[in-house]
This record gives sequence, C-alpha cells and structure tokens, in this order.
Amino acid sequence: MPIPVQATATSALEDIASLLNTKYTDNYVFSGNTGQTAPVDLSDTDHDPTTGSADTDYYQGSGTLSTVMVDSDSGKTYGVTAGNTAFEQTLRALSMLSTMTTDLGTIQETLSRQTDALDTVIDNQTEFQLYANEALESLTSVDVAEASAIVSQQEVLLQASFATLSSLKSISVLDYL
Repeated sequence: MPIPVQATATSALEDIASLLNTKYTDNYVFSGNTGQTAPVDLSDTDHDPTTGSADTDYYQGSGTLSTVMVDSDSGKTYGVTAGNTAFEQTLRALSMLSTMTTDLGTIQETLSRQTDALDTVIDNQTEFQLYANEALESLTSVDVAEASAIVSQQEVLLQASFATLSSLKSISVLDYL
C-alpha cells in the first residue's frame, strides 16, 4: 500500500526542521549571530504556512549573520539563517503538502479512471468509423459493367415472365375441354 503524500511531506518537514536546528559545539548553525536559540519552531502560533505567501514566523533566530574577526579592524560575515527564502519556501511547500485534504494518489486514480473511459469512447468511435468506411466503400465500389450485365439479365427474365403471364392469361381451361 503506497504511503500517502501527506505522511511523506510531514516526515520531510520534520527532518528539515531538525536539520535547520543543527548545533555545532554550543551554537545553532542556522540561528544567525546569536547562535543560542533554536532557529526553527514550526509550532509557533504566529506561523501559518498554508496561506500561500511567505511566512517566516517559524524563525526564532537573529536577523544578523555571524561575523568572524579577521584582524583587529575588520570582520568577515558568513553563514545563512533558517529564515532564508529558500528554507522558508521549502518548509511552506512541505507544510502545504502535509495538510492537503486530498491525496495526490486519489487524484491520479480518478484521472486514470477517466482516461480509461475516454479510451473506451475513442475505441468505439474508431470501430464505428471503420464500419462506416467499409459500408461506404461497398456502396461506392460497384463494378458498373458487372452491374449493367446483371440488370440486363434481370430485365430479360422480367420481360420473359411478363410474356409468359400474358400468354397464360389468354388461355382458358374451357379451350382444352
């Protein structure tokens, strides 16, 4: 039995949230410069990924990236936060898939049944076209010479029949008595 899309999406959503909450030493890797707060909280009440528009309310980290001091006068900013657009879109897509009311498998089954029904109609129409073409061909492919000969024979037989009837009509049984 196939696993519904919703269950797969829910599992992937949890996996990605867990990966975005990865710690290295004592700091959360995707939490920005604070590093002390888990960056992803999908249970945050302000977070509603089903609206279809960007929603980073799940992000609990800092808006500033980490900086490492290269020398006493300058630092180098590095990293990415879990509030990044690519992460937000991934989490939103998986959230939407995990809360679908109709499984894609069900939709696919419905489309498959409809396709089968349409294929049957196409087959029936094709058979009718073949039958109609054969009937038309049998009507239009008459050998005119052969048909004329048959009509001539039938005409001679019909005339002979009329002549015989005409002569029989003039005969009376009393003439033979």
